[in-house]
Amino acid sequence: MGNRSSVRSVELAEHAAELILSYLKRYRKEFKEMSRSAKGWFETRDWPAAREGLTRRTDLYSRTVTELVRALQVKMGAAYRDRAVWKPLKRAYARDIANRADEEIAETFFNSVTREVFKTTGFDRELEFVWIDNTILPSGEESPVFRSWYPIVGLPDLFGELFESLEFASPWRDLGGDATRVASRILSHLQERSGMADFDVVETFEPILYRSKGAYLVGRIRRGHRIVPLVIALMHSADGIYVDAVVLSETEVSTVFSFTRSYFLADIERPMELVGFVRSLLPGKPLEELYISLGFVKHG
Repeated sequence: MGNRSSVRSVELAEHAAELILSYLKRYRKEFKEMSRSAKGWFETRDWPAAREGLTRRTDLYSRTVTELVRALQVKMGAAYRDRAVWKPLKRAYARDIANRADEEIAETFFNSVTREVFKTTGFDRELEFVWIDNTILPSGEESPVFRSWYPIVGLPDLFGELFESLEFASPWRDLGGDATRVASRILSHLQERSGMADFDVVETFEPILYRSKGAYLVGRIRRGHRIVPLVIALMHSADGIYVDAVVLSETEVSTVFSFTRSYFLADIERPMELVGFVRSLLPGKPLEELYISLGFVKHG
């Protein structure tokens, strides 16, 4: 009799894990679709849609968890708060998400569910996943998530090519002029910083990040093992797209990624890659601020 009960518990755990995973997939699919729309809003200057989209994406997580918890109550019945079922449930879920590109987000999603089900205060190590703060993050070199731009041509031409590669559906106001001004700003900064204006490569993360009325190209300038952070803020007026600011100091880039500002929208498959790339620019930046700035508030 006991064996039969144990088998039923394991089967229920497996089915419940599949249900949680299905809601996670739905959440991530909708999250990415909303983020992907940001480029179109920027190109068409549809700022009301951008504000509404950000609000919908911000509410998406809690709405999905609430709906999932209700579904679990129906699915699990009397075992809804049975820890003897939730322990194998956690193991089954861990197995199912092991190869996901967003595994850390998937773990936090599970924690949000268990905390809602059990009204947890503090931390329940048996039923929750632990994410270690000193986890080694990818910096981009492992599986490049950036484009490399080498100074084979003059720096204004380099940024001219870079801007053209963004393939916006709307025209630039003065692409050549912006490329020249960005190049001049960077060369002056490098000269002031090290007394030398030469560098090895410019690396820019893909895709672009969007927030409010701006688009942000995030990158880094390399010279040997030294890295200079680079964020180029783009705006879109009635006259066309233009460079609004070039940010080159760690302090200013850190402010751009502050969680006190509104969240970025970016079509990223593996959040850890972007967080790792930005962390290579800002080694002292708390991880939670970076995840929150990308809209992964609960993980932060």
